[in-house]
Amino acid sequence: MAGESKLSLGEKIRQIRIAKGLSQENLATALQCSDVLVSRIERGLSECDAEKLVIIKKYMGIENAPLLDSELEIYNKSLWALYDDINNNRIAQARAMHDNIFPITSLPFEGALSMLYTMIEIRLLYREDNFTAGEEKLNKADIYLKHASTEALHIYHRNKGDLYIYGGKLSYKDALWHYLQLLDLDNCSLKPVPATYLNIGHCYYNLGKTYHAILYFERIKTEHNSDSSSHQKMIIDHMLGVSYMQIGEHGKAKKLLESAIAQAQSVHRHGTVGVILSNMASLNIKMDNPKEGLRLCNQALVSMQENRAPLIKNYDALHAMTLFFKARCLFMMNTRDKCIEAINQGIAFTKEKCNVAVLAFEALRHTMTLNNSESTAYLEDVAIPGLIASKSAYIYIALDICKALEAHYKKKGTTKKALAITAIIKDIYEEMFFVK
Repeated sequence: MAGESKLSLGEKIRQIRIAKGLSQENLATALQCSDVLVSRIERGLSECDAEKLVIIKKYMGIENAPLLDSELEIYNKSLWALYDDINNNRIAQARAMHDNIFPITSLPFEGALSMLYTMIEIRLLYREDNFTAGEEKLNKADIYLKHASTEALHIYHRNKGDLYIYGGKLSYKDALWHYLQLLDLDNCSLKPVPATYLNIGHCYYNLGKTYHAILYFERIKTEHNSDSSSHQKMIIDHMLGVSYMQIGEHGKAKKLLESAIAQAQSVHRHGTVGVILSNMASLNIKMDNPKEGLRLCNQALVSMQENRAPLIKNYDALHAMTLFFKARCLFMMNTRDKCIEAINQGIAFTKEKCNVAVLAFEALRHTMTLNNSESTAYLEDVAIPGLIASKSAYIYIALDICKALEAHYKKKGTTKKALAITAIIKDIYEEMFFVK
């Protein structure tokens, strides 16, 4: 267990003294004894009684450092109590407790405990939405990796994964790698929390691996439903609904999205309501009901705009996707001018924020003119490869464009080109259902 140092008290004192650049003579002066006695204490040949230990700790600026086994036991309990407060969202209590816990990183011989302390501290910073400070500490903690216990590694991989999703360094591939490392840890007393499984499903979905996303979302509902918060249950229903929609299970998707929006409305999460409305609009597009889809898009845009502040961090991407769904609805309703207006609005909104979103809007513009060889060339050579290469939820838009292009070539009797697009569709489905 972290904190169970095998060093004697004298050796600990010696290592701290050296780390602080102090001599035995310095310590002898503080103790008002000879440097020979200091040497004997450090070598375990003379006892360091409680009075001497208090003086030594005060002189070296480590009054609250846990050096004795009894102190380490209390320290460990305090550290895990802090972790429990953080996990249960008692943030004010956790911050107060943290500020009263000795920063163990100043003890050179406590690499394992330093790692655990730092990982728990980072979780508190994340809960306080201070990802910048958390990332800085995470980078510095790499020096303790070789000393880390499985419990510290568990929290390390969770911190890394969360950083890649929520900390402004969006990379679902990197986040997923760390979460799966967490699941693979052997002999770890910590168990993955529902949020970790939720994030794994979220990563798989955004990487276009829908089937695996569904497996993890369903796993939470069956194995961790009692442990999940009401907010997590709402997100699970939402993401499950979206995932089932992508594989054509429209009936399941509709029920789950309706459940999610009812939950979001009941707890007044109006920003989230906007996001769910946007995905319900997408479902109506797939169910060939663009008029209802357009109504939902307009509601979603109003809800997201009015509640932008508390909305999750990727507001711009969600707003852009809703604008895209709106343009899709107008396209399906054969209102060409309004569709072009919506496409231009979407490009203006996203051009400085999201290149792949711009690509999607341009692809939709070219989908309007499939009889133009320049449009089909753009879709085949630029849009579809770019959307797939983004390794994001835009792969689902690439799939829809491929289906439109495939139908166009079949209608024209251009068998060779139709088969080429069919092969791309097959590849996308393999990504959705299999992990390579």
